[in-house]
Amino acid sequence: QDRDGREVYRYDFVPPEVQTDITGLAEAPLVVIFNGIHGSERTGSITPLMLATDLARNWARDNRLSRLRWNARVTFIPALCPYGVEETSRPNGAGVNLNRNFDFNHSTAGTNDPADDWNYRGPTPASEPETQYAQALIDALKDEAAVIIDCHNHITLDANGYVMWTGSDDPESRRILANVSRELHGWMYREFPHLTDQSVGLNRITKCLDGSLEGYAGSVGARGVLFESVTGIGSSRADAMRANIETLLRIVDAFVQFDITHTTIGDV
Repeated sequence: QDRDGREVYRYDFVPPEVQTDITGLAEAPLVVIFNGIHGSERTGSITPLMLATDLARNWARDNRLSRLRWNARVTFIPALCPYGVEETSRPNGAGVNLNRNFDFNHSTAGTNDPADDWNYRGPTPASEPETQYAQALIDALKDEAAVIIDCHNHITLDANGYVMWTGSDDPESRRILANVSRELHGWMYREFPHLTDQSVGLNRITKCLDGSLEGYAGSVGARGVLFESVTGIGSSRADAMRANIETLLRIVDAFVQFDITHTTIGDV
């Protein structure tokens, strides 16, 4: 719960186990997706919910969705900041930007000005109940999670010059994200023919911000990843949502496949 008793909900997609008498079989890969940490970022909140809907209702239409539904465990935290989601607010009810409040380089995160409702990091690391819940969940799942994703949105392709914005401090994760990014170029140029300059990269990869959820996840040994969806491609929000869902699906699938192929007997 947050300070005012609003619930922070968790939903788990768990496939049935294989029937066997053999011990030591690896569990299905685990993906953890947080969204709604900034309640004003509606596109960043809606994209994971649409993926969850596809996993529940449309998995038979796409081989990647089918793999995730039946060969992965996917945990969704749909509104880490319930106050922000209810009030369309970037900070929580105490005026704290939760994605500057994590115990990861907190002293250099955002600002220490309580009047700054955009970047105030809070008085101490993990001062907020929502942050404490997220850190405890990350700590509990860090050793088994294939990836922990923090979902947000930036603005438009026209304004920022890119569609997909991801971030990680883990070199292996950045390599996976770079591969996804390059493959997405072909998909985007095919699906959106008005993007005529094919010499321009459409996607961006950065390091984690101080005080961020994904930065904290990486600092405790998990693969923490930022995913910033886009709110518009040209004049079309519908094209943006198609690109966002495709991008998130490709990211999740890439990390699940990486986890499967890199699991050894010694890891079981």
